[in-house]
Amino acid sequence: MEPRLSEETIARTAASLVRRLERPGAGRVARVRALPELEGAVLQGLAGAGWRPAEPDDAADAALAFFPGQAAEWVDYGYVRDIAAPVVIVAAAMGEAPPGWTLRQRRRLTAVETLNAWLARRFAGPRSPGRGWKSAVWRCWTASFLARSIGEKPVKRVIPGNWVWRWVRDDQSANESPSRKWSRQALLAATTVCGLGFIAYFPGTWGALAGWLAALALHQAANGSFPLFWSACGAAAGATTLMCLATERWAGRYFGAKDPREFVLDEVAGVLTACLFLPADLYERTPATQIFLLITVFLAFRFFDILKLGVHWLERRAGRGAIVWDDLLAGVYAGLVAQAAAFLLR
Repeated sequence: MEPRLSEETIARTAASLVRRLERPGAGRVARVRALPELEGAVLQGLAGAGWRPAEPDDAADAALAFFPGQAAEWVDYGYVRDIAAPVVIVAAAMGEAPPGWTLRQRRRLTAVETLNAWLARRFAGPRSPGRGWKSAVWRCWTASFLARSIGEKPVKRVIPGNWVWRWVRDDQSANESPSRKWSRQALLAATTVCGLGFIAYFPGTWGALAGWLAALALHQAANGSFPLFWSACGAAAGATTLMCLATERWAGRYFGAKDPREFVLDEVAGVLTACLFLPADLYERTPATQIFLLITVFLAFRFFDILKLGVHWLERRAGRGAIVWDDLLAGVYAGLVAQAAAFLLR
């Protein structure tokens, strides 16, 4: 692990890893092994995710080995051989697994940290001069309301040279039928909008951009007919909203979070909702004005979706749809901004 990572970042990363191991009906007891200097932060992350470390005689629901920067051999992790739980190993390299285990997933290690911490490393770190433009940028950021409103949002960054291996017992792998596997892949493709939700930085923006490009394609396909464009956007917004309602519980279990950052289908629904507020005389305006209003929709939606101005009260509501209602409301706000811009451009 890079020395620049703070204990808070390591704790967030460990919490993100164990949340993905949660299974319906299973407990939250994990066997943990980590480098001595990282063990405290890893245990802190487990506690923050609602897990606790297993005692020697406890039955574990999962196992986590956290040895970044080192080559891991299964002979070093005998403590996982007598359990049927999923095993996650973080290391720079991985030896051959013993019989009876199947590699389910291998991906690059991403560290989870706040946006404030990410910016601090770039503009207030030891490599940044005490004076100069970087220091000025950092001071302006910390003094602005943005640092308080979105500064604590989690962001991810890839840690070079480190990988995450997720292993399961052969019987667990065999129990997943091909149809179930394809169903899981289809759900992942839908909720992450073909993998855009897995982008380390600002996945919500990429999801919103996908929705905006879909709206742009509908705008071109309508061929000058605003009723056709409006109907297509309404149908697409309704369909994506229903998909969010149908998949949010599955996504919460799979990603281990109430509103996982990988779930970006709600951003698509929000942008398409905002397009419903575009003026009825859209096609009567110049092409440049049409594109300007569409760009206004995208920028205004991201403004309200990120800052949550007037949206927090709805985001905190419990129950079905909590993952998408705030994005729809941000879309309404963005649509009203587009209406105002259209009025001023008459």
